[in-house]
Amino acid sequence: VEQVDDIPRDVLWTQQQMCFMPSSNQPWMLQRVKWDRFIVGEEKNDDHDDAQESGLEDSNVSSANTIAWVVARDTADDLTFDDSCNPVPKNSIMISMGVACKASRAVRSLVRTYSSDGMLLNVVFQEGLLQ
Repeated sequence: VEQVDDIPRDVLWTQQQMCFMPSSNQPWMLQRVKWDRFIVGEEKNDDHDDAQESGLEDSNVSSANTIAWVVARDTADDLTFDDSCNPVPKNSIMISMGVACKASRAVRSLVRTYSSDGMLLNVVFQEGLLQ
């Protein structure tokens, strides 16, 4: 596994699933979170696997073809993230953890956003492809 210090910039994010509280000052309760799903471009069939679509054999997918990252930023400006439906404050803290497979080009990321006082604002699961 290749560890990198930043989020790869050559990612086309195709899906995002976000959960957040209806009011940012509410404490987190799973029963009350709101879920939003954003799909860019053509809708993806959840039954298909990226490795299957690219015709890759299992022998091509190994830890040598894997990129992983954990990145924390003091502002939302620099992270590749579409927050149009649930904008985050500029003084927020975003933590992105992700993995990309060079062989299948599949990328998965989990982004957590916190307010400046440490309150969790949202959690986003992203799927995409390396370009």
